[in-house]
Amino acid sequence: KTEILDTSVNVVNLNLSGSGTIIKTIRPDQVNVKLDLNKALIGRNTYTITKENIKLPPGAFLKGVNPSVIEVTLDVPITKELPVQVDWTGKLPESLILSEVKLYPEKLLIVGGSHILKNISTICTEKVLLDNISKSGKISVKPALDPASLKIALGSKDRILIEYVVKKRLQ
Repeated sequence: KTEILDTSVNVVNLNLSGSGTIIKTIRPDQVNVKLDLNKALIGRNTYTITKENIKLPPGAFLKGVNPSVIEVTLDVPITKELPVQVDWTGKLPESLILSEVKLYPEKLLIVGGSHILKNISTICTEKVLLDNISKSGKISVKPALDPASLKIALGSKDRILIEYVVKKRLQ
């Protein structure tokens, strides 16, 4: 089943004209912009909004549409198990080395568009700063889901526990 993964905009502004009474009494539920996605293909589709896409109440006339072009990205959602990788940043103190790292869980089930997930081989964590590490310990972090359309599958953990061991560097 194809789903909308992304759109270039969520709101379209319509410039309307008509008698003052009609324009003042228009309710949002009386105005619709509809796009027919039946012929859309998986991937990015571009639509130009014309008056045929817009439903207005009697007596209201369309003067302009902004934006007049919308991009809609469609894809088939899939689930993929991906290994987790820590996104280390900064530097450990000179006297220390990172000797061991364990992740719980080591893998996450990710849901996203098939075209996006086919090019992703790992899920990184949010950045973990090495500068503040002076001894072995644990830290709980979130996965960095990029692009934002990726989601963690139901039943999969939304946090990663990192256990790390630091040792004194041999001189």
